[in-house]
Amino acid sequence: MVKQSLRFNKKRKSTFFLKTIVGIVLVAVVIFVISWFVRLPTFVINSIQINGADSDIAPLLQIAADKTLEGNYMGIFSRRSIITYPRSALVKNLMNLSPRIDSVIVHADGLHQILIAVIEKTPSAIACPELPDFDNHSLTGCYLVDKNGFAFQNVPDSYPQTFDHFYAPAAILGSFIASSTRFSQLQNAYDIVSQNGINVQGILIKPDYEYEMYVKGKSDMTVIYFNEVQPILKEISNLITFWSNSAVASSSTSSLEYVDVRYGSNIFYR
Repeated sequence: MVKQSLRFNKKRKSTFFLKTIVGIVLVAVVIFVISWFVRLPTFVINSIQINGADSDIAPLLQIAADKTLEGNYMGIFSRRSIITYPRSALVKNLMNLSPRIDSVIVHADGLHQILIAVIEKTPSAIACPELPDFDNHSLTGCYLVDKNGFAFQNVPDSYPQTFDHFYAPAAILGSFIASSTRFSQLQNAYDIVSQNGINVQGILIKPDYEYEMYVKGKSDMTVIYFNEVQPILKEISNLITFWSNSAVASSSTSSLEYVDVRYGSNIFYR
């Protein structure tokens, strides 16, 4: 009985070992066949078409896309096959290439070409990293900012000054000048005040949620002080009411030095 049990265990181990070897060989054969199949000339990507990018960054995108398709996965599966090309890596690498890029869409076009649609950010405002200087209207060193407050590009030469202007001393290219929520509120405040006939020249974003809005008066610049102790739009509403009803603010011969709307319905001015 003991000898029979030993022979049975030995036979079971031999069978298990054989099955393991056969399984490994089968997996290796399957991997080899798949690798050979995806490498067939029928599936090789030989064209990458990039649409939507400006001419100054399109060549860089082309180079980055070609580089992403180089080599193999684990030295086995080709990255230049229409079946196994790294779509997610393409999107990630191209998005990281320039802060101007808002989104990238990649898809196959037939068996030999992939199409890459690049959507660049749309400017919503101009942000300058310096304190305001209204005697010098140069935009040198300033950035184009998208609707989320992200500084994505230096302002080109001779760029029109029709956008809202923000001054953010901590702003750097490729970063947010304020959180998306705060920037949206500030831009709403800028637009609402402008729509009420008040000539806004810019907003300074200061630390600790403090802000200065610069308004062009009849003879000089008026500074509007506001913050987030109350909702921004509440303070802006108080400003508009004051401006509409104040004889000093509407004077045709003088300008206010400042208006402070940070204290609820108590508005201070000089």
